[in-house]
Amino acid sequence: INDDYRYGVKMEREGEKVKRKVERLSSPLVDLSALVYVPLDFSSHGWNRAFVPQLEWEFSNNGFYDTSRGDYKYLNTITSSLQFYVMRESARSGIFPKWGIGGIARWRNAIDGGENFGSMASVNLYGYLPGVAPAHGLKLSLGIQRQNVEGKNYFMSNMLNMPRGYDDVYGEDYFLCTADYALPLYLGDINVIRLVYLKRLQFIPFADFAIV
Repeated sequence: INDDYRYGVKMEREGEKVKRKVERLSSPLVDLSALVYVPLDFSSHGWNRAFVPQLEWEFSNNGFYDTSRGDYKYLNTITSSLQFYVMRESARSGIFPKWGIGGIARWRNAIDGGENFGSMASVNLYGYLPGVAPAHGLKLSLGIQRQNVEGKNYFMSNMLNMPRGYDDVYGEDYFLCTADYALPLYLGDINVIRLVYLKRLQFIPFADFAIV
């Protein structure tokens, strides 16, 4: 519960046009969530390995109008996911692991979604490679997401991140690939003031590409 007010959202159809009407309501916004996960660790011989099944419940009392019921319905979702990774332990001088691969698959379903919300699924894979210099590193990722919105009024929030610097955009299909290159710069313990030392600067140029 916070000091924001909740909203009522309604889709109004005028012929072939669809308009979204958003109304600020007088009652406070309530967002609730609960996450349960079980980390299954198989690390050994300098390699980190794990499978992590997760289950997350989310609730918001923002109202979304359901014409079949003639009333506003809350957003109530359950998301199941399975994450895995295999990667070399990171050196103290580096930012990314030298070698590694991982991924996470998610599936989200709206509880009592009615005509408002359907279901969605996403898969995100990522990997780490050595850079040009010993402490450098490269991270590459690829993600796809699909929302089942046939006969539904609204999109659910994305499970994949948007390209950095962009607000959320919604669509049935979403594709994202990213590249990050880490260049840690050793500063040699620069003493700024008596209790503050600067040891390393992290410089990470990146590139994102998405299709919605």
